[in-house]
Amino acid sequence: MLTLVLVATTAASVSAASAGWKLIASGQKYALWSTVSVAATAPRPTAVALRVTSDPPRQDVHIGWRVTCETGGRPRTTSGSYLAHAPTLQSLRLPRPKPGSCAVSAHGELAGGGTLTMRLYTKTAGRP
Repeated sequence: MLTLVLVATTAASVSAASAGWKLIASGQKYALWSTVSVAATAPRPTAVALRVTSDPPRQDVHIGWRVTCETGGRPRTTSGSYLAHAPTLQSLRLPRPKPGSCAVSAHGELAGGGTLTMRLYTKTAGRP
Protein backbone atom coordinates (compact mmCIF):
# COMPACT_ATOMS: atom_id res chain seq x y z
CA MET A 1 0.00 0.00 0.00
CA LEU A 2 1.39 3.42 -0.96
CA THR A 3 0.93 6.36 1.38
CA LEU A 4 1.10 9.87 -0.01
CA VAL A 5 2.32 12.23 2.69
CA LEU A 6 2.40 15.59 0.86
CA VAL A 7 0.80 16.84 -2.33
CA ALA A 8 1.64 14.39 -5.10
CA THR A 9 1.50 14.98 -8.83
CA THR A 10 0.60 11.38 -9.53
CA ALA A 11 -1.07 8.50 -7.74
CA ALA A 12 0.48 5.93 -10.05
CA SER A 13 3.16 3.61 -8.80
CA VAL A 14 6.60 4.95 -9.61
CA SER A 15 8.73 2.38 -11.37
CA ALA A 16 11.15 2.36 -14.26
CA ALA A 17 8.64 0.39 -16.31
CA SER A 18 5.56 2.56 -15.76
CA ALA A 19 4.59 5.98 -17.06
CA GLY A 20 8.10 7.05 -18.14
CA TRP A 21 9.73 7.15 -14.69
CA LYS A 22 13.49 6.50 -14.53
CA LEU A 23 15.50 5.43 -11.46
CA ILE A 24 18.34 7.94 -10.89
CA ALA A 25 19.63 6.98 -7.41
CA SER A 26 19.21 4.21 -4.87
CA GLY A 27 20.58 3.51 -1.40
CA GLN A 28 20.04 0.83 1.21
CA LYS A 29 21.27 0.05 4.72
CA TYR A 30 20.55 -2.57 7.38
CA ALA A 31 20.97 -1.49 11.02
CA LEU A 32 19.19 -0.28 14.13
CA TRP A 33 17.98 3.25 13.25
CA SER A 34 19.35 2.91 9.71
CA THR A 35 20.19 6.14 7.90
CA VAL A 36 20.38 6.40 4.12
CA SER A 37 21.24 9.33 1.85
CA VAL A 38 20.68 9.44 -1.90
CA ALA A 39 21.56 12.15 -4.42
CA ALA A 40 21.56 12.55 -8.20
CA THR A 41 21.30 15.08 -11.00
CA ALA A 42 18.11 15.02 -13.03
CA PRO A 43 18.46 16.51 -16.54
CA ARG A 44 15.37 18.40 -17.78
CA PRO A 45 12.97 16.90 -15.21
CA THR A 46 9.23 17.35 -15.40
CA ALA A 47 8.75 15.49 -12.09
CA VAL A 48 10.83 13.94 -9.31
CA ALA A 49 9.70 11.34 -6.76
CA LEU A 50 11.11 9.54 -3.72
CA ARG A 51 10.16 5.96 -2.84
CA VAL A 52 10.99 4.72 0.68
CA THR A 53 10.58 1.14 1.88
CA SER A 54 11.52 -0.70 5.05
CA ASP A 55 11.95 -4.32 6.00
CA PRO A 56 10.17 -5.14 8.20
CA PRO A 57 7.48 -2.94 6.65
CA ARG A 58 5.23 -0.34 8.27
CA GLN A 59 7.93 1.52 10.18
CA ASP A 60 8.20 5.26 10.69
CA VAL A 61 10.90 7.01 8.67
CA HIS A 62 12.06 10.61 9.18
CA ILE A 63 12.78 12.06 5.72
CA GLY A 64 14.42 15.28 4.55
CA TRP A 65 14.74 16.30 0.91
CA ARG A 66 16.13 19.11 -1.26
CA VAL A 67 15.76 19.97 -4.96
CA THR A 68 17.92 22.70 -6.51
CA CYS A 69 17.16 23.52 -10.14
CA GLU A 70 18.98 25.82 -12.52
CA THR A 71 17.84 27.50 -15.70
CA GLY A 72 19.94 30.23 -17.25
CA GLY A 73 22.43 30.25 -14.39
CA ARG A 74 19.86 31.14 -11.73
CA PRO A 75 19.40 28.35 -9.14
CA ARG A 76 16.29 27.99 -7.01
CA THR A 77 15.72 25.48 -4.21
CA THR A 78 12.79 23.73 -2.57
CA SER A 79 13.18 21.50 0.46
CA GLY A 80 11.16 19.83 3.12
CA SER A 81 10.95 17.14 5.73
CA TYR A 82 8.27 14.78 6.90
CA LEU A 83 7.57 11.68 8.94
CA ALA A 84 6.35 8.80 6.75
CA HIS A 85 5.07 5.32 7.42
CA ALA A 86 7.02 3.07 5.02
CA PRO A 87 6.40 2.12 2.32
CA THR A 88 5.79 5.59 0.95
CA LEU A 89 5.89 7.36 -2.39
CA GLN A 90 6.35 11.12 -2.42
CA SER A 91 6.55 13.60 -5.29
CA LEU A 92 9.14 16.29 -4.60
CA ARG A 93 8.22 19.81 -5.70
CA LEU A 94 10.37 21.37 -8.40
CA PRO A 95 11.26 25.02 -7.61
CA ARG A 96 10.63 26.17 -11.19
CA PRO A 97 8.85 24.81 -14.28
CA LYS A 98 10.94 23.30 -17.08
CA PRO A 99 14.37 23.50 -15.41
CA GLY A 100 17.55 22.70 -17.34
CA SER A 101 18.73 20.35 -14.58
CA CYS A 102 18.13 19.69 -10.90
CA ALA A 103 20.30 18.38 -8.09
CA VAL A 104 18.07 16.12 -5.98
CA SER A 105 18.95 14.73 -2.55
CA ALA A 106 17.13 12.96 0.26
CA HIS A 107 18.06 11.57 3.65
CA GLY A 108 16.05 9.12 5.71
CA GLU A 109 16.30 7.61 9.18
CA LEU A 110 14.41 4.48 10.20
CA ALA A 111 12.68 4.75 13.60
CA GLY A 112 13.49 1.10 14.45
CA GLY A 113 15.70 -1.69 13.21
CA GLY A 114 15.83 -3.34 9.82
CA THR A 115 16.56 -2.38 6.24
CA LEU A 116 15.84 1.08 4.87
CA THR A 117 15.76 1.55 1.09
CA MET A 118 15.42 4.89 -0.69
CA ARG A 119 15.04 5.41 -4.45
CA LEU A 120 14.89 8.65 -6.46
CA TYR A 121 12.97 8.68 -9.76
CA THR A 122 12.55 11.31 -12.44
CA LYS A 123 10.46 12.00 -15.51
CA THR A 124 12.35 13.83 -18.22
CA ALA A 125 11.07 16.38 -20.75
CA GLY A 126 10.65 14.87 -24.20
CA ARG A 127 9.90 11.37 -22.88
CA PRO A 128 6.47 9.82 -22.38
